[in-house]
Amino acid sequence: MKRTLLLLAAGLFLLASCKPPEPPKITATDTGKSGPGGQTIKGGDVTMSFSADGKPLTFTRGNGSNLINTKDPGKGFYMTTGSGPDEKIIPFTSLESQDGKLILTAADSTRATLAVNAGNSHISFRLEKIENVPKGSEPILRLQATFNNICPMSVPLDYMVDPGNFYAPRRVTLNASWPFLWFRGEKDPLGSFAFFVPLNDDDHNETLLRIWTEEKMPHPKVDGKWTYERAKAWVEEWKSKFTNTHLLSISAEKPEDLDVLFDFAKKLNVNRLYLHTDTWRGAYWVYDRDPLSVNKKVFPRGEADLKAFQDKLKANGMDAMLHTLSYGFGMEGSKYIGKGKKTDHRLANWGKGKLEKSISETDKTIFFRPNPGVKFPDPDCSLPWPKSYPRFFSRGEILIGDEIFQCKFEDTDKEVWKLTATQRGVTPAKHEAGSEVIGLLKAYNQNYYPDSRTDLPEIAAKEYADFFNRMGIQHNEFDGGECHQDVPWGFPKFTMFVYQNTDHPMTSNTSGGTPNPWDMVYRFKNNGDFIMHKRGGGAAALTLHREGRLSTSPIENHFTLAPGAAGNSTGFAIGKPEPMFGIFSKTIVGHGLTELIAEQFATWRAVAPKLTPELRKQINDAYFKDKTPFPLDPGPSMAKTLFEARKTEDGYEIQPFCVMLRGKEDVDWKGVMEYGPVAPRQYIGSGLRLRLENPFARQAPQFIIRVLDGYTDGFAKHAEEAPKEELSKDMQGYLIGAGASPDHIAATPAPTPASTSPALLMQPKAAQIKDLGKYVFADVGAALEMSFDNTAKAEPAQPSAAPNAKPKATPAPVEHFQGEHFPSFAFNGNSQNARGVALTVTGDGSGALLIVQVGSGGKDYVVPIDFTGRKDIFIPLGEVARTTGRWGIRYHARGAGYGQFGAVSMGFCRIPANTKAKVLVENLRLVGNTPSSIKNPVIHAGAGTLSIKGEVKTDQYLWYQGGDKVGVYDLDWHLQANLPVELKDYEIDHGFNEFWIDGEVSDPAPWFDVEFIAKGEVIPLKK
Repeated sequence: MKRTLLLLAAGLFLLASCKPPEPPKITATDTGKSGPGGQTIKGGDVTMSFSADGKPLTFTRGNGSNLINTKDPGKGFYMTTGSGPDEKIIPFTSLESQDGKLILTAADSTRATLAVNAGNSHISFRLEKIENVPKGSEPILRLQATFNNICPMSVPLDYMVDPGNFYAPRRVTLNASWPFLWFRGEKDPLGSFAFFVPLNDDDHNETLLRIWTEEKMPHPKVDGKWTYERAKAWVEEWKSKFTNTHLLSISAEKPEDLDVLFDFAKKLNVNRLYLHTDTWRGAYWVYDRDPLSVNKKVFPRGEADLKAFQDKLKANGMDAMLHTLSYGFGMEGSKYIGKGKKTDHRLANWGKGKLEKSISETDKTIFFRPNPGVKFPDPDCSLPWPKSYPRFFSRGEILIGDEIFQCKFEDTDKEVWKLTATQRGVTPAKHEAGSEVIGLLKAYNQNYYPDSRTDLPEIAAKEYADFFNRMGIQHNEFDGGECHQDVPWGFPKFTMFVYQNTDHPMTSNTSGGTPNPWDMVYRFKNNGDFIMHKRGGGAAALTLHREGRLSTSPIENHFTLAPGAAGNSTGFAIGKPEPMFGIFSKTIVGHGLTELIAEQFATWRAVAPKLTPELRKQINDAYFKDKTPFPLDPGPSMAKTLFEARKTEDGYEIQPFCVMLRGKEDVDWKGVMEYGPVAPRQYIGSGLRLRLENPFARQAPQFIIRVLDGYTDGFAKHAEEAPKEELSKDMQGYLIGAGASPDHIAATPAPTPASTSPALLMQPKAAQIKDLGKYVFADVGAALEMSFDNTAKAEPAQPSAAPNAKPKATPAPVEHFQGEHFPSFAFNGNSQNARGVALTVTGDGSGALLIVQVGSGGKDYVVPIDFTGRKDIFIPLGEVARTTGRWGIRYHARGAGYGQFGAVSMGFCRIPANTKAKVLVENLRLVGNTPSSIKNPVIHAGAGTLSIKGEVKTDQYLWYQGGDKVGVYDLDWHLQANLPVELKDYEIDHGFNEFWIDGEVSDPAPWFDVEFIAKGEVIPLKK
């Protein structure tokens, strides 16, 4: 029996009917009775009614109670014009039904017609037309309904509707809108969506299957008809393939690298290998190749070898994942653009017009008449589209014929604009008056993308999907999805066509982690969670030592692996700590602890399902967010206590541990965005003492100590100077995409000639300081006084105020925070072998943080002003700031190294609220560093000692794990020697204990990077 949908006039009696166990697909709607008034929509198990003016009245499932919040039911159907404070609400005044459609009419005669469909448990609305719209109003149609403590679920049926935030964890209001009606292309739909209110997970999943197959919405490419049974089988196949997805992120430079990476993947027992753009196509942004070309340096036969590699992985229970930037075109290599080719005019653009006057091959001046309504994008990128575009779009290029010009724009408020070409195309050509001129949008000033209002997105998406189908790749990466947003629906449109041309189940994600919006599998639920919420967690890193980053240590991966195990993750990952690119074979071979790190990865995966609820909570409770005012990097978690997982003879064990801290002077364990974890540590010279807190019972502390250089006020040249690591074009492109300014990725300046003695004394005079802002500088003898008033200013009482009125303080006092753009002065220096900074500071005890930044966006040297009086300060490395309390790593300084620089900045990066900070700075200088060593070092801990027999040199680690010997390692953790140790009362009490290091030291004496480790009680786990 066919189930019909009823649109009933108010007051009509609804006849009961038998409910079929499997309602058929509803292809059309019927009406019980057409006419104006309140309307009721009824499907198999769902009924919704509206008042005569379009307000929601009831929503029921079966014979259940009304789920609409009658006290606040929501606005129902209504329209708006404008946005923000200029938004105007236009209510509908009447509602009627005709032939299965809802017709809503407003007081200004605007009329909207919606086709309505109802399944067993869902209702869908398809906009068919809006009529009688007042000129220039372009209203947005909206639907709002508020439910009683239950979440409605919305599903877009096409890309021209905004169904609201589907993945909101607790949302009781349905908010859908049709915001793009007036700006779509000729073939773009008007917009449709479905919604439902699930009773439980099974009902939720059943309804999704019905929507997916009964409504006209995107689905994968399959042989035959897309049916309920086929969709259900698709979901089961997806779950069987991708429930557990453990991943190794790789990079290769030659075919032989793939063998090393494949063997490492087998050792890790991962089932997915993630290939970055540098490996599979040889370019991050494409400049000289097709976006789907295959890198022949790694895959000599192109697609054939990539397919062979995927087949090899598949035969071993693995598959490949390819990183892409969606589908953009470079200046060469693509079929759509390039020298000697016809440049496709379907590229994303901000507007079109005509060439007012002909131009020759050499002309630089261009007169452009924009088409009616075309305006140059407003520089205020916060304005809504189409007034402006996101900041990452470059708008300075035009296309005439097949030639692309870079231009400066003038007279954009006139009928004819004047453009001055700053660069013409590779092959300049003549262009006649009347030729079409297109204002191009170039994503991140790197690549062009299809115009979303043309058919090119569909063509490009099919090419994209066909490539993945041919290769058998089971993952779509949509990094750079925002580059398709020349219109707000650009990315959903492109991904819809990709999905419709995909012939096998795939995982997918954007750089933000969200999947292809059309992949319905991600919307299914299990135990109350969406599948996308269970995608993974738990990561390990492997990287070698390089300037600005230490090699992966033997303890740091516990910070990122333990939370994954506590969440019983089914998607552990291992790769570089930064997002770009993967692990190279030389890293696997070149790291001395590769086997240990692989074992840690395997052990945490093994214990994940074995953890008790209490232990899961204990691990999770150890992590917290930085809640101090203006944290430098607020997103990633922090922790004081970590947990180590180890395999034993009869099972596994977990043990809490920590790197001991001085207190607020030190940063806790901290994840840093696109960098990885930073461990707490201290930097001390020989004989200098630390007081560190042991939160556990009395024990013999373990430690990791790195021997640093010695330091001298004279410039000391290293025996060998390592060349500064240059950024590849790929990495520069990635940093541009990540928002780095050109200042932060500039080429390294030429080195100082060997015959030139580098300047070390940086002490400036007040007159040299530029860009003062609110800072005040003054010369006080040889010192420089710097002050900043962060006190709340009192406003005097106004004449009209009441007698004896008190002045009002405004604004409210808050902490001053500043990360960059401090006052600066010019100074040509070279910190390559002068990495320390020394200065004498007269402090005021204000609690402010004084910062000296060496180089543009370079190294931070931070001094807490927690003292009064005159104090000599020495900071051996810029990396010290990374573990300084209330500071850390600035995003744009993550990869900063040492070398030539032309400026020094100085200021207060933090000042407490309602405080005026003032310091005197004297003798600010670089301090030279040179290799050093220590013989027979003695580690003092509390009242005890650990004496080591032997010599340890600069750039060597001491790793003591207990017992009668200590390992000596190089910077990449290759074991160099095991030195004997002698313990004498070597134990520390619970609470604070004193530590220091002495021995026979070279001249100059070395400094030390130290991590003293304390451990808690072991927690055994059975097999």
